[in-house]
Order: sequence, then C-alpha cells, then structure tokens
Amino acid sequence: MLSVVAGAVVALPAPTALRRIGAVAALQPGMLAWYSVRALWLPSPYLVLAASVLYGLLLSTKILDAIAHRPVSFALHKDLAIVALILAGLHGSL
Repeated sequence: MLSVVAGAVVALPAPTALRRIGAVAALQPGMLAWYSVRALWLPSPYLVLAASVLYGLLLSTKILDAIAHRPVSFALHKDLAIVALILAGLHGSL
C-alpha cells in the first residue's frame, strides 16, 4: 500500500515537472545544469541517510552475509552514515 502511495506521489506531478524542465531547457539551456544541481542538493542528505538505514536493517537481518563479509558491510554502513552527516551539516549551513 505504501509503495502505491509513493508511486502516486511521484507519478502524478511528473508530466507537469517534465513540461517545465523542457521549457527551462528551451529558454535557458545553460541553466539546466544549475537547476539540476540545486534540485538534487536538497534531497541528497536524506537519500544517503535512508540508504544507510536500509543497509543497516539488511545487515541486522543477515541477508548481506551471503554477498559481503560482515566487516566490509559494517564499514560501508558506517561510511554511509558519515557521508549523510556531512551532507546534512553542509545542507544546514548553506
């Protein structure tokens, strides 16, 4: 149910967003990269933090033991958390 709601939240505004992105690209092609970087900067700390939490949950269920060794998995989980904290700090300071 949650995935249906999340899909609807993403899919419903997509046509309007794509139309507006196309308008910006047509009027100011040099600004498209600038807008893209600004748009991705806002959710990046949250996406990395979510990846760290999901990886930690998978690590606690021992699903990842067949794919990677535990020390490697713990190091990746820790590194994701550190990157999330750095991005959140930068996001808050800017």
